[in-house]
Amino acid sequence: MKSIYPESRPDSDRILRAIVRNDYDSVVLIDSTDGSIVDIYNGRKILADTDLEDISNIQYDDGIRNYLLELCADLNLYDVYDRMSLNHVIEELKVSPSYQVYYLRYNSEGSRTRKKVSFYNTDANKRWICCTVRDVTENFIKIEKQKKQIEEALQIAKSADQSKSEFLTHVSREIRTPLSSVMGSLQLARKEIANNDLVEECLDDMETSIRYINDLIDDILDIRRVDENRLELKEDFIEIRELLHGIDRIARPRMDEKRIRFSYETVNMSHPRLIGDRKRLNQILIKLLDNAIRNTAAGGEIKIIVKEEIKRKNIATVEINVRDTGRGMTREKIAELFTPFVYDERNIEDHRSGIGLSLVKNFVDAMGGTIIAESKEGVGSNFVVTIELPIVSESAKKAQETVTQKAYDFTGTTVLIVEDHPLNMSIARKLLENVGINVIAAVNGQEAVERFNMNYDSINAILMDIRMPVMDGLEATRLIRSSARKNSKDIPIIAMTADAFEEDIHRSFESGMNDHLAKPINPSLLYETIGRLIKKS
Repeated sequence: MKSIYPESRPDSDRILRAIVRNDYDSVVLIDSTDGSIVDIYNGRKILADTDLEDISNIQYDDGIRNYLLELCADLNLYDVYDRMSLNHVIEELKVSPSYQVYYLRYNSEGSRTRKKVSFYNTDANKRWICCTVRDVTENFIKIEKQKKQIEEALQIAKSADQSKSEFLTHVSREIRTPLSSVMGSLQLARKEIANNDLVEECLDDMETSIRYINDLIDDILDIRRVDENRLELKEDFIEIRELLHGIDRIARPRMDEKRIRFSYETVNMSHPRLIGDRKRLNQILIKLLDNAIRNTAAGGEIKIIVKEEIKRKNIATVEINVRDTGRGMTREKIAELFTPFVYDERNIEDHRSGIGLSLVKNFVDAMGGTIIAESKEGVGSNFVVTIELPIVSESAKKAQETVTQKAYDFTGTTVLIVEDHPLNMSIARKLLENVGINVIAAVNGQEAVERFNMNYDSINAILMDIRMPVMDGLEATRLIRSSARKNSKDIPIIAMTADAFEEDIHRSFESGMNDHLAKPINPSLLYETIGRLIKKS
């Protein structure tokens, strides 16, 4: 082998060969003055199928042409050759210290591999050109995989943005509809204020619309909990027949209005009292029934059938069927049925069902159950929910039967209400005064701290809004808790706020509050919370 390296440098030569053997397919040294290949180091001998010693005495351009014709897998073979020709390489090295060409080649097994060829001068006179060949197939595959992942991530982000936009559009429409009803009923009641029957009817309509908005907000919060894997189930006693009776009372007026025949029955319910998340099961039934009502025309029929089957000891397998004679669905509609806000644009009554059915699926999944939709267009639908619920033991039954509800006695109780909105303050004050509670008012956090310091001996609990001017409720709570007043560490402080996400609740407790109630306030829950915390303190 011809070599430009002096014999006095054998160690360097061996080092170079070791480097080539481990890091390169081959290294070629070219004399740019006559285009000859001066030296070849080839650790893997894959530059050509023949021994590379055979081309060490030929011109570089001839050798590279023969090599590419035999092994290059690129469709633009001649373009690759032009870019690797000596004249082109020399021109590139005049303006840059190095030059690279990538190409595809076949290996001995016939598979395609990707190669990177690098050229650079080894001397100041730019006579000697070193050409290195390295296999970059694995790197290329990684880069392509990363590119694909980035493209998929961008597509997901784009879809998410679009879904978010559509979601907000639908939520806006869902809220505006009942708000319009509230405004219309309010204007009618004012105009006909002397007509007690009509005013009472308007109030009922407003209450229904407000409950609708509240349910929608709860649904949105539940969707977020599901997305963040924060959906929690609570164990409670479930009486199936009582649950069905309550749902009947809620939904019956709407079905009577549409002249829909409705019935429910239980089959083989030998254990009517079970253990599970009563609230979620109730939501499942209400949302399925709501969907059936929306899709069933006047004169149609809806039926709920609940069956029990014992497949395991102390576990009841409960099957719930919600059947309707509505318009039914196509197979395509069923496939996307449980996606939030996917609905039939032809039917405005279908709009709310999108978010509801999505939550039903999530609730059922969280409870370890299954849900199946059976439907035929023009005939009707049947939703089948199957869940397993533990059976209430005899000892638990007796314990529950001995529990008696005690009414809280708020005589002599004083509550500090901290609320910056005059209407909310007025409502809260009336709710508390109606059950005998004495009220002290503050319109921001700073006033709350001052009122507490002045009346700490008489205040039994504090209802604290969060977002207020001057000082927010969180800072006010921290200041009260750090106060030297004797009951500052123990006095119950309850958040009463529109902030209802999990992180909002966490911040309330972190500041030192004892509980967190989301607006609109449920009076019964408010009284229960105040009574429980006052008794505890």
